[in-house]
Amino acid sequence: MKQIEADQGLAYIAGHVQPFNFTLQFGARYQALMERYQHIVRVGLYGHTHDQYWSVTKSVTNPEKVIGFNQVGPSGTTGMMENPSYALVDVDEETMMPVNWRIFYMDLE
Repeated sequence: MKQIEADQGLAYIAGHVQPFNFTLQFGARYQALMERYQHIVRVGLYGHTHDQYWSVTKSVTNPEKVIGFNQVGPSGTTGMMENPSYALVDVDEETMMPVNWRIFYMDLE
């Protein structure tokens, strides 16, 4: 992240399990990185739950302040009785922020 910051770049974080589902130690490290690099990270992209929802990461020092936006995406598998699905995301070229999510799914019934 230091190099991305030095290059005045932007980043996405992608992972399988959302960081707030991990152990306290890992979650604390993630939180510290988000506090430090919130101006660089545009969005967190996660899976694992086979569900579709959004969440926010809030500051530890100021719980009223949102420092991150996360999208927990759908799954291409049928696990947990969910229909297979995928997301297409439109991104603003200047800010690199997601501006539109389209979710497609197959109704297996």
